[in-house]
Amino acid sequence: DFIVFPEFPTKDLRKERERILRSPRILEENHMNNKSNIPLTLNAVVGNPILHSMSPFLHTPLYRSLGIDAVLLPFEVNNIGKFIAAIHTLPIHLTAVTMPFKQAVMRHLDRVSPQAKKIKAVNTIVNRNGVLTGYNTDVDGIRFAFRNCRLSGKNVLLIGAGGVSRAAAYVVSKNGGLLMYLNRTKRNALALQEDFGGELRAESELSSDRIDV
Repeated sequence: DFIVFPEFPTKDLRKERERILRSPRILEENHMNNKSNIPLTLNAVVGNPILHSMSPFLHTPLYRSLGIDAVLLPFEVNNIGKFIAAIHTLPIHLTAVTMPFKQAVMRHLDRVSPQAKKIKAVNTIVNRNGVLTGYNTDVDGIRFAFRNCRLSGKNVLLIGAGGVSRAAAYVVSKNGGLLMYLNRTKRNALALQEDFGGELRAESELSSDRIDV
């Protein structure tokens, strides 16, 4: 189950928030017997498509187990700018950003962390008193994944050139790894090369003895 973000005028969004949070599914998920007891905090994951996202099934139960009065809902949108404007009105306190908006969303934010600026991708937006700040937490996950792997001087093959690939390239380059890019669209791989160094490779040029990671 997911929500297609409505193309409502801003004045109607407060009514939309109440409709969303009072919906039977949300009340059931949060074990609410009293319909007046709606969640205090609305968080979101935004993308297109979004039906595949497991984030609501992970975050909302976690909030409940920690005693946090919040719910995370999926929003499928076509226009990321209109959705960002609605964050202020609903309001949405935290937004996870997924494909295809990690780069496009940046120009709509009030602030972007230095790390996210270097990566040129945002996957988390925090609303603090109406000021929207973008962060990239993909980097933290990738650093953790590589915590026992020495990257310095190693040949690292990066397959794909989407939003997460920028975070991966950032971590590898910061740790002295030698990047190789394999991607269907050469233009996107060239953008990674320009920002993080490394070399483009065709599939025919790859051999296992030249790939360390």
